[in-house]
Amino acid sequence: MRGIVFSLIFLSWGFVSVTRILLGHFSGFWDAFGASWLLFSPLALNVVLGKVIVDAEGIHAWRPLGRRTYRWCEISDITVEEKVSRGHGAHRIKVHRHGCRPRWLPAPYVDIRASQEWYQQFLVQAEEIKAQWRAARVEE
Repeated sequence: MRGIVFSLIFLSWGFVSVTRILLGHFSGFWDAFGASWLLFSPLALNVVLGKVIVDAEGIHAWRPLGRRTYRWCEISDITVEEKVSRGHGAHRIKVHRHGCRPRWLPAPYVDIRASQEWYQQFLVQAEEIKAQWRAARVEE
């Protein structure tokens, strides 16, 4: 939620800066910096706004800049791993496919600094996805 709020604030700042530039009220660095957020905001929102749907066919991962479907027969393993970068990170679900590189699912995930309760909720969601995958493998 925090990421969405910050992205929308910076996106608004970018629109105001571009409007000021187009109207001829360019004030220098801050308008140029604000306008640059218009280039960065779609990428930031792509990271923040992710959705996963699990059904009988497989796992459907959705982000604003792309969609992927992982069919149950394509998946060789599903793991929960810690993804850390520059001191920040999250516990995320990784889908391993036959003959392809593994992919991170955009959701669900939990920050590495989150409370134990949130981490347990994340693990329950991950186990539900794994249970559906195991059930689909048995049916094949």
